[in-house]
Amino acid sequence: MTAVLQPRSSRTIDRHLVHRRQVHEVFITEVDMTTGWCTAQLPASHSYYGDTAGPVDILGLMEVCRQAVTAAAHLEWKIPFGTHFVLRQWEGSFPLDARPSQDDPPLEVQVWVTLREHQTRRQQVRSVASTVELFRADGKTLVGTMSFDVMFLTEETYQYLRSTRSSGTPAPSSLSLSDTPSTIEPWAVGRTHPDNVLITQAVGRGSSLMGVLRLPVRNWSIFDHPQDHAPAMALTDAARQLVGLSEPSHGPEQQCLVWFRGEFSNYVELDMPAVLSVRGGKDAPAGSSSHLIEIRQSGAVVATIHLGFEKHLTPFTSQETH
Repeated sequence: MTAVLQPRSSRTIDRHLVHRRQVHEVFITEVDMTTGWCTAQLPASHSYYGDTAGPVDILGLMEVCRQAVTAAAHLEWKIPFGTHFVLRQWEGSFPLDARPSQDDPPLEVQVWVTLREHQTRRQQVRSVASTVELFRADGKTLVGTMSFDVMFLTEETYQYLRSTRSSGTPAPSSLSLSDTPSTIEPWAVGRTHPDNVLITQAVGRGSSLMGVLRLPVRNWSIFDHPQDHAPAMALTDAARQLVGLSEPSHGPEQQCLVWFRGEFSNYVELDMPAVLSVRGGKDAPAGSSSHLIEIRQSGAVVATIHLGFEKHLTPFTSQETH
């Protein structure tokens, strides 16, 4: 492993390199593709990535990794701007005992991107499997790892692919849609802001719980730029929220997401109902739990998300009696 970069927090990199429209949504501060290292700074507060109690939320760490691998795709793998990144699978592990606290902001981190394998056609990279390791600012203390399996499509190919969707109509842009209110209070899914609730119309209990995906298209962190499908980050968060509803926490001991694996076989459309269901999970050690969530649209499974949780003691104020 080569020498790490010195954290630089005076500015962030070009927002286009990480597919962000808003500058304040860029977390990467430095990229050195000669070594594979990036530096990043998580904000002291954030309306979406910082809207949970306890240690630094896994979603913020995932977003740092996503931005790092996206920048690497453009700078190191020479993927042209305007190319569509199609996520087929991702997996990550961010154990609680290695995760920083939200009490010591801002959080400086080092990120190391490794290309595991790739496929080319006509001398252009068409798909990549990569690993991202996230460290504390010292470049030695590992916080977690994440892997990505991404396919790259030209604009022409992407538009052809999207024109063949099952409804036979063009996919609408998120900008053309309106938010729908949720029937679920934010505290019930571990959130504070209503705009971060991604589940509605939940029915059933425990392992038979089902819920409808809610996509707040005016949440400018989830939909930082116009989309014609549901982002993988939102789907993973929605799956976490459904598990929180199926196994509600009472008191100071909370379930905290530490491991995930998402497999995305098709796009989750914005203009069709998508239903999430808890399908159980593997046996897990004491103090932890594992769950499999299926996402169905038009009767077909379009994504499966495996989640692993650990229990964490965190300051707790019940809002159920408010």
